[in-house]
Amino acid sequence: GVGGAERLLVDALPFIDRDTFDYEVAYLRPEKGALVPQFQAAGIPVFCLDRARALDFVLYNRLKRLLIERQVTLLHSHLPYSGILARFAGRAARVKGLVYTEHNVLGAYNPLIATLDRLTYDRDDATIAVSAPVHDSASKSRFGRPRNLLTINNGVSTDWANAPVAAEEISSIKASLGIPDDHVVIGNIAHIRPEKGQAIL
Repeated sequence: GVGGAERLLVDALPFIDRDTFDYEVAYLRPEKGALVPQFQAAGIPVFCLDRARALDFVLYNRLKRLLIERQVTLLHSHLPYSGILARFAGRAARVKGLVYTEHNVLGAYNPLIATLDRLTYDRDDATIAVSAPVHDSASKSRFGRPRNLLTINNGVSTDWANAPVAAEEISSIKASLGIPDDHVVIGNIAHIRPEKGQAIL
């Protein structure tokens, strides 16, 4: 499904610098195309690399060819599988800059992919961690450490939460759930996993 890494790209669309950069998006698997219409509506070209199986060695050639054809200057990858692929194909295609965003701590990934991710970190020109724990995990890796590691906290828009709602509607909803009208309600929608910070809530 659509997770934080995918949403990050779509949520960034209102803020990207189109005066300086031309943006294009590539994704690996056809069934992961849920957000393609949003990129297309924003005028961003989108390419599917058609990953067919867990270890699809054809992907390297497809990505390398795409990078050369599209004359990509800066390649920004997300998540380990894509990151590993981008590091090798990007260097082979003579892309000038490679940036990788690390979205999770080392232990959250498949051990083989996580190890390959860390072993190839130094091929990136910069690595972005989406939180302080992710930064700590990447910087303390036993296998390989990223160059130019920085943290950009993964924020989300709260505009939807600030939309005006009639007091009568709020009271009605609370009453239907058996919540006293003077109680403050906190809602949280997330996986029940440690990295989602339920204990912090």
